[in-house]
Formats: sequence, C-alpha cells, structure tokens
Amino acid sequence: MPNREIYATDAKSVDTEVRMIVEKAFSHISYTLDNDKYSKLALKMLSNSMSQNIIKPISIRNNGARRLLYSVKDLKSLASCISELDNGLIFSVIYHYKEVIREIESQTYLKKEFLELDPDRVFIDFQTREVKFIIIPVLSQGESDGHIRFLEKNYSFISAVLGINDHFEDSRLSTLLGKCTYLREHENAIPGRVGYLEDILSFVIKEFDEDAVINVNDEYVKVPDSVTSKVIREIELHHDGAYGTFSLYITKSRFTIGKSANNDGVLAMNPAVSRSHLMIEVENNTVYVTDSGSRNHTFVNGAVLTVNEKVPIENSSILRIADMDFEVIFNYG
Repeated sequence: MPNREIYATDAKSVDTEVRMIVEKAFSHISYTLDNDKYSKLALKMLSNSMSQNIIKPISIRNNGARRLLYSVKDLKSLASCISELDNGLIFSVIYHYKEVIREIESQTYLKKEFLELDPDRVFIDFQTREVKFIIIPVLSQGESDGHIRFLEKNYSFISAVLGINDHFEDSRLSTLLGKCTYLREHENAIPGRVGYLEDILSFVIKEFDEDAVINVNDEYVKVPDSVTSKVIREIELHHDGAYGTFSLYITKSRFTIGKSANNDGVLAMNPAVSRSHLMIEVENNTVYVTDSGSRNHTFVNGAVLTVNEKVPIENSSILRIADMDFEVIFNYG
C-alpha cells in the first residue's frame, strides 16, 4: 500500500471555515472535506471536462465524509522541478494556466477560486508537455472577497513559476516578471494594490495566446524512468472506502475476482459482490476487464459493462465492483 502524507490545506486557499485533509500518495491526491459544502453541479462539470489541462476528480464517500480523488500517476509536481524549467517551459506553464482560466470562465458553475495553485499540487505530464491543474469545487462562505483572494493566489503562482530568473528573452515573460517584481518590491507602498493584481491577471489572459507558444527543448528536465518505460510490471487495484484500505495485486494473466473463496481475488466481506464477479486479463501489455454476469454489475469510470464483453482499462481508471471503487494503478518496469 502506498505511503501517505496527511496535512491540512493552507487556510487561504479555501474558506477559513471549510477545512480539508489532503492525502498524497504516489498515484493520486485526495481531498477529504469535513462537511458537504461543495458544488455538486461544479463537480459534475469537472468530471465531464474534456480539457487536457484539468485532472478529473473521482468523488467517493469515506467514513461518511466526501472525498475527491485526483490521479497524478506519472506526473511530476511543478514545485519539484521549477528551478529546472527553461524559458520555453515557463511560457508553456503560463499558457496552459491561462487556458484553464478560460475554461473555468466558460462554465456557469465553475469559479477561478476553485483552482489549486500551490506549485506542489500543479503537475507536468512529460509525455505531452502539458500542465495539469486540480480544481476543488468547495463552496466559500466569503463570496465578497473570493476574487481578491484569487488575485493574490494568481500573483503568488506566477511569481513562483517565474522563479529566480532576472531576465527572459521573450518579451511577454520579461514584462510579466517586471510587473511581479514591482509589486513585490513595493509591497507596502502601493496604493490600489488590487488594481496591480488585476493587471497581472489581465496580462496573462491577453498575451499568452496559442500562436505564441514556444517549442520546448526535450532536454529541459530528466523524464522519470517510470514514464519512459511503458511495459507494465505490476497491476494494483487499490480500494479506500467503507470496507477499509487495501489493494488487490493482479498476479497472473487471467485473474478472477468475486466473493467465493475459489477466486484469485476474494471480496468475501461485501455481500453485494457476486460469487464470480469479474475477470482481469493481461494480453500483449494491455489490461482487460470482463464482467462475469454479476448481479450488481461492474463499472469502468462510471460506465456499466455488458456481461462477457472484454473492455480495456487504463492506468488511473476507476473500477467499480458492485459498490466498491478501486483505482487501477500500473507500475512500469
């Protein structure tokens, strides 16, 4: 079972009355809310989002609390590599960030205040060179100052992305650096601070357009071996819910799961699981799941499977067996 780091979120990133517990594992980040003050419509929009820059949440119940899961398998946090980014990647980070803001503004129930902008929880996909963002649809009690809090978060995020650089060849990066530097150096002496914060956000949205994206040097940072090697070494089905926290490891090319003791993976604790519920098969480095005629069905990412139909599953898929959710985790070797 993966190690987990548990800590409370920065109170400034959400309403001070809404506290969350954040768990970090090697394959995902989860946010457990201490109440149900979240937007169900926003959560539905995020779950159906087609944006390549938004990590889709999976919503589950864990010991009565709402828990949102975000898969970060094979992604690298921005914080862990920010000092290694060249000018091209810095531009791309800001461009993809701008695209996410535009996506949020185009959706009725999404808000910029929902964006997670801690560099430790913004991620880069080294296969696609895309930046991935987490959006947490937590309802704030302080709607009046929510936009100002976002402007401050935006300024902090942009400043972190620009890093310790004191010069950029690209004029847009250079101008943005100048705006952030001026605000930082005159922290307590600028009247109308909000106007300067608005100016930074406006500049990002207007100037970092698709036509100006810089081609990125593939050598800007070392790609982890787990990304470049795509031979599946191990398959884990990880459950964290009403029946505890545990994993099933697929140890053979045809692996059966059910309630009966003669299965390879036994889920005897759950009466909703059928005696012979499903089969996992591995063929030519592709993983398939087949429902074996179960009473309460098998689902992949919310879609119910037809009985005896072999369906491929991917890394980070959510496999539901009756009423139990399992995260599919591929470890590559």
